[in-house]
Amino acid sequence: MIGSEVAYPNEMLDMSPIAAKLNAIKDIDGFIHESGLAQSAANIMKALRELGNAKPYIVSTPADGNDIAAVAGKAGATNALCTNVFPNAPGNPPLLNELVKRRPNQKAPLYLRAASSLWTLVNIMKAADSIDPEAVKTKWESMDKVDTLFGTGIISGDETYGIKHHAIGTPFAYEMMMDGKVTFGGWVDVGAIP
Repeated sequence: MIGSEVAYPNEMLDMSPIAAKLNAIKDIDGFIHESGLAQSAANIMKALRELGNAKPYIVSTPADGNDIAAVAGKAGATNALCTNVFPNAPGNPPLLNELVKRRPNQKAPLYLRAASSLWTLVNIMKAADSIDPEAVKTKWESMDKVDTLFGTGIISGDETYGIKHHAIGTPFAYEMMMDGKVTFGGWVDVGAIP
């Protein structure tokens, strides 16, 4: 990593000063937008492209590529990707496709991180055959894998978090943006969290 984090307040509307700070960082391969709103990422991307900076831009916080492209425009939403569920994409788990199909507003972004956490907990409770917190905890700590909305999750994280088996590495999908067009990128299996 070159340079330091460039932070901004969520209520900030004019992202051109942030884009200017990012553009001034030399000798980098691209940018990773770690957290924040899709609109903020879109405005930064748009401003970077207006400055002539075409380096890859990754929005790692869940964000709908179509929302980003609507704000950033054709020139702004290029050479970029974001983490998001793409409806009926190859490799989507069947339950995920069913949720996509049943949502009332098909154009609304689909963010399922909290729902996946609840679904995962239900599956651990089923494996424990109990709702007793101690029984669920004991079972959770003995499991290596669990079904999530995004596919098979690897129960891990002991070294990183210092808590036995309470982090779950889940696959994630991403969308690619080029010239304002959003396409499915693929699924990434993150594997075990150290």
